[in-house]
Amino acid sequence: MTRFPQTITIGPRTAYLALAILPLCLLFSIIFFRMQSGPFWQWLNLDPSYPYLFGALRMADFSFGKMIEHPGTPLQMLGALLIKVSNLTLPSADMIRDVLSDPEKYLTGISHLTALLNALALFALGIVGYGVSRSILPALLLQSGPFLSTVTIRHAETVAPESLLVFATLVLCCLMVSALRSGSLDNHRLLYAIGFGLVAAFGTATKLTFLPITLAPIFLLWTWRSLGIYAVSFSLFFALFLLPVLPEWGVMFDWVSGLIFSSGFHGTGEAQTIDLSSYPGKVYKLASRPLFFLSILLSLFFLLKAWQGKKQGRPAPKLEIQALAGIVTAQIAQILVIAKHATSFYMIPAFILIGSGFFLLYRLAETFYFTTPKSALRFRKTVTALFGILVIAQTVGLWEMTSNHQAMGKRALALDNALFSNCLKIPFTSASDPDYALHFGSYWNHYSYADQLAELKGRENYWMNVSLEHFNTAEDGPRDWHGLRNLSEILDENHMPCIFMRGVNGDIMRKKLAILLPGEKFNEGCSTLNETVFTQGVDCQGQLTNER
Repeated sequence: MTRFPQTITIGPRTAYLALAILPLCLLFSIIFFRMQSGPFWQWLNLDPSYPYLFGALRMADFSFGKMIEHPGTPLQMLGALLIKVSNLTLPSADMIRDVLSDPEKYLTGISHLTALLNALALFALGIVGYGVSRSILPALLLQSGPFLSTVTIRHAETVAPESLLVFATLVLCCLMVSALRSGSLDNHRLLYAIGFGLVAAFGTATKLTFLPITLAPIFLLWTWRSLGIYAVSFSLFFALFLLPVLPEWGVMFDWVSGLIFSSGFHGTGEAQTIDLSSYPGKVYKLASRPLFFLSILLSLFFLLKAWQGKKQGRPAPKLEIQALAGIVTAQIAQILVIAKHATSFYMIPAFILIGSGFFLLYRLAETFYFTTPKSALRFRKTVTALFGILVIAQTVGLWEMTSNHQAMGKRALALDNALFSNCLKIPFTSASDPDYALHFGSYWNHYSYADQLAELKGRENYWMNVSLEHFNTAEDGPRDWHGLRNLSEILDENHMPCIFMRGVNGDIMRKKLAILLPGEKFNEGCSTLNETVFTQGVDCQGQLTNER
């Protein structure tokens, strides 16, 4: 494809070792960040990790899942597999008790498993890219995708859909780059269409925000027959991935309809698909990340140049242009879709595609611009230097992000819940409290395993779901393991010498307490930077006072 074909100057073993560096860095970065983040039950880690653990436990127990918001079934299935394999010899009741007794062990296991899958997929991508380009440098550019935004590493360590979206995107890139081999796509177009459908369905079932990324292969397939097979295989595999939540399909479609036809988060807000007053600004916010914007701009420039060259009788390499067109189309589509609810981590698949875009731009640049071996060599040296600068910059960024996250974790652990063991404890959204994390996971799975939790943790165990979204609705208020309770009744039943409440939504909780307990005064002196703490009858060292 290039005017100066690059021969292999190093042996395959050396090449594979070089291509293992970034996957190992990815694995190390994710595991290191996980270690620095602290336990999953901290307020900054528990959502949606604990709900997914409960969803996985239900599937390991051969029950239909209740988690349908993302819908997230592949992640729950992966977690269920890990739970089941870890408890092959135990009866179901003992397996459930073990998971509920030590949820952190299983969440850490799922996190490490997804990290391993991502590292293996990145290594496979490098091998495929090396086989196509016959050069290490473009293969390394191809592998750079997960490192081009610190957001990716931050969310790859969680038990959340984003950790598997990294995997799905890397596998999709593997298929697309593999299709660039001479004759590969023409000889196996049917298999590619089915393979793309499987990966697209896996990603979309993991999180619906992946749907725009499914546009990436369309220009490579680009025949009615291939596109039809792609659409059919996507539909069949998507339905297959949703079978574990079959009874919840109606609820899921209602939820998705609310997301589409309401302007606010989680299906709230006015009944309009897009808030046009804020939408352009959100599009700009998502598209303006320097590397992301640069990759889109360069891609559009090269596509325009290829179109002009074709008109002038100088056609560009067809498959590379088709792949690049698919990638930039998917990236722009994801910007336009995510801008409705502009959140950076929803863009992770589009960010990962930057690496594949750089790989294609590298190959096209050699074709378009570097007409002599000397100019081609200068180009490769320049790209190598820029790649080195990028590695240094992203390493600094990752370290700063890790330090900031570690600081938040330390603040969450600074106030020890054990000091308040003699108090009536009512954590609220979202609290750094192990029992609250279990409540939260059970609640999002329709109070799954409430009886087992009540037996394990005690029936007098409470929490409060407070948010603007649910303020003064049926979803708002105190709860125990089984459902809603009356706060006054809880106080009457539990004659404790003190009260201890903590959580992130302090402003909302303050308003709620004024409604539920008018005239009662609470001390907020134990609050941390991220969590508000309400106490009565106890100081910050757990010593009883006469306030109550």
